Parts: sequence; C-alpha cells; structure tokens
Amino acid sequence: MDLGLNNFDYVYRQVAGPDYPLVAGASYGDDQPHLAVDRFPTSAFKGRLYSPWLDFSQPNPRSSVCWSSDRGVTMNCVGVGNNTQFPNRTTRIAVAPDGKIYVVYKTREGSVGGGFENAHFRVHRSDDGGVTWAALGASGVSVHGSPQVQTYFTLSFGNPAKGKVARARSSDAWIATDPSTGDVYVAYVSRDGSGFAQIYVARSTDQGSTWTSTRVTDGTHNSAYPETAVTKRGVLGVLYVDYDDSGATTIFRHRFARSFNRGQTWSDRILQSMDPGPLANAFSGFLWGDYEGLTAEKNTFYGVFTGESSGRTPPQLDPIYFRQKSCRWWWLGCWLESE
Repeated sequence: MDLGLNNFDYVYRQVAGPDYPLVAGASYGDDQPHLAVDRFPTSAFKGRLYSPWLDFSQPNPRSSVCWSSDRGVTMNCVGVGNNTQFPNRTTRIAVAPDGKIYVVYKTREGSVGGGFENAHFRVHRSDDGGVTWAALGASGVSVHGSPQVQTYFTLSFGNPAKGKVARARSSDAWIATDPSTGDVYVAYVSRDGSGFAQIYVARSTDQGSTWTSTRVTDGTHNSAYPETAVTKRGVLGVLYVDYDDSGATTIFRHRFARSFNRGQTWSDRILQSMDPGPLANAFSGFLWGDYEGLTAEKNTFYGVFTGESSGRTPPQLDPIYFRQKSCRWWWLGCWLESE
C-alpha cells in the first residue's frame, strides 16, 4: 500500500528465480486489502486471484473486490457491499472448492457508546469469478438474521485504567470455507446477554442462503479479533484475543479454539498471556491492529499473532508463529508448536 496522500494496493508476483525481487502489478484499491487465490482443481476459475478492500472515496465507504486472471498484472474492480444507508467495513474473502467466492463485511449502523456500535455482518456471493456479486441478493445475507448485533469500534480494547489498550475497529469478522464440503463459516464479534463482547461462528450449508450461529467463547471476558479456518477433515479453528483486567494490570490473551463437530461445541487453549506495559514497542491505542492470521493446509492449522517476544533485550512485541495439528486431543502427540 502507498502511504502517501493516496492509498494504492499492488499484487506482487514472482517472475524469475526465488531470490529475485518480486514484480508489482497494476495499482488498485484503497484501505485494508487482503488476498485470496483459487487453488481448487474443481473450480472453473482455478488460478484467479481476488483482493477485497475498502473504498473510502465514497460518502459511505464501500466494500469492494478486485479480481485478476493474470496474477495481478491487470486488476478488475467491482463494488460489492451495500452502502446506500450505512458505511461498510471489515471486508474479508473466501474461495469455495466449486469456484464460488464469498465476502463478509459489516454495515456500521450507529454508536451505542462504550466503544460499541450496532452492525450487521453480511455475506455476498459471486458465481462468475468475481465479476458480479448478486447471487445472494443486492444486500447479501446477514449471518445473524434481522436483529442488529453490537460489535467493537474503539481505540480502547482493554482497560485504560490498568495499562495499554488496543484498537478494535476492523478486525471483528472473518470467513472461511470447508475445502471438502464447501460449507461456509463466518466468525464475528457480538456483545450478547453476558454483557461481554463474544466470538460467534455462523455456518451455512446452502452456499450462504441461511446461517446458524453458535458461541465460541464462554461469556466471562471481552473478546475480539476472530479469524477462522477449516481443515480438510472439517475441523474448525478460531484464533482470537480476550483480556483479563481483574488484577492490577490488563492481561491480554491470544487464544485458539477448535471444533470437531462443525461448530456445535468448542475446546479452547491460551497460546500466550501478556501485559504489554513493559514492552518497548507496544504503543497504547495501536498494539496490533489487524496483525493476526490463521489458515489451514490439509489437516494442520498455521497461525501468527502479535505477542510478547522471547529472549529479547529489551522485551518487545514480535510476530509469534504457531502450528497445530487437527487431532482431537491436545496430548497424544497433538502438541502446540510455536517459534
């Protein structure tokens, strides 16, 4: 992304040997770009790449997607989100094995105070390789039905009275597809009857037309930043962050939850607990932004999050990488590996 007066996005591709500089394609887009590639041999659009982004050039920012059939040399951009009444945000994308493309985004529908706002998390689908996006109707489908949910829009995720805090404005939804069945999953944030922001996962078995949601988290702490992925066997993973401010300082916890029954029940593990206060490069209001990631390859999850370094002087924030096999138990050789 160009960090000057105008934002431009580029897809960089390899055209020579592994040690040669990557080559930039056409400029496109605006803020919050992501990238997905259709790798499925069962898809009519195998090899096509897709990049969602948020178009700030309109009075109400709009979720948009560019597609390319030549590895980013040329980009074809389409407006996707319904921004006629509310601004869009948090645009994420997933490719299904049949070549259908899914985008999730939120419509920002007004602040309710305390760092929360009303929203709908909507999914749109493209059946023609990203050219058009009306397969689920002009407004898409809300994964949690007609009622609004309350999600974060804040620079103070945490407890400012007890230490540094993070921003949480564009990291409250993620989308993934089952590489075997094509089922679609959306992880999103909703402050529910527990009084805390919780992580939910919605599942669709009919290509995004209808959805069923279950709660991942236990209702005892505020949670945010969900990312989800699905293994070849259909095991779901959700990476997220919560915090505990019951002590003298706020402790942030990066967590990883898994489901072996399509999201009906979840097991959960803390990957790291940290107090960012002593960390030299941890700035209050911007601890990690969108800097987490989760994917699955065959039957292994691979993830990364911004966490506390190991062995550095002074201690600082670093990227922490981990991988987790999708076997059912945390023991019997199914351990967590990190570096």
